[in-house]
This record gives sequence, C-alpha cells and structure tokens, in this order.
Amino acid sequence: MTVYDGILCNSNVQVRRVVFHQYSPSIFEIMPLKILKIDGNEWNQTNPNASSEYYANSSSYSIVPFKPKTDPQNAWAFPIVTGHKYKLHWGYGLDFERMMVELSPRWQSNDKGINMVMNFTDIRAKVEVFTGGDIIENTTLTTKSANQL
Repeated sequence: MTVYDGILCNSNVQVRRVVFHQYSPSIFEIMPLKILKIDGNEWNQTNPNASSEYYANSSSYSIVPFKPKTDPQNAWAFPIVTGHKYKLHWGYGLDFERMMVELSPRWQSNDKGINMVMNFTDIRAKVEVFTGGDIIENTTLTTKSANQL
C-alpha cells in the first residue's frame, strides 16, 4: 500500500534496537557500520558463485551512519530483525579493541536471537561476554544448527 511509504510486516516479525558504543580505538569515529544479512537464503544455492557475488555487491549492505549525538553519544544505533544471521563490519573492516553492545529495553527473554558475525583479525588472550552479571565463555557456540551453515 502506498499510503504507508515503508515496509509492512506481520506480527511474526520482531524488530529490536541494537546500539554499539564506547569503542576503542578512536579510528572508528564517524566511520559507517555495514550490515549484511547472511542466512544463506539470500542467493541462488545452485549457482557456485552466488554467495561471492552477494558479498561483493555493495547494494546488498545496509549502512548505519555514525551518530555523534546523545543517547548514547558516539554510537551506531539501528533496528534489526531478530531470528537472522548478519555480517557486521565498519567502513574499512577494522578490528576493535573495545566495544559496548546495548540491546533495546524492549528485548524479552522469549524473543528470537540474532547471530552477528564480525571481523576478528587481532589475537586475544581471552574473550568474555558479560550479560547482567553472568559470564559467557568463548566456547558457547560449539555447534551449528542447519540455518547457521
């Protein structure tokens, strides 16, 4: 319908806010964040070059501009559809040393998850994820479901 000038979704689609902020090094400032949906059903599975073509096509990516204003300041805030896998990287594919990820306060425990794949080119001694006081060890995703392949 042309009245809404946007995308209409049924009630099965969950959209939540994600914010990246408190980053280092400072090279990330004003750099756009690029997001690509990579569930595997975005391209023709019978074409052996389809996934490479999909990754190389810049129009396949969503661009999240850097937000210097408050709530929180110096951040990338974007809506994301839950239940999917995404590739995220910054303008030049740089690796970060520190980055805070904040989920929407509307996020509920029964919401579908999101799988975010990021560049990881630096060697780390230890990786931990803190969620409400719990520590999730680096080996939590030890198996892949069919939709993660």
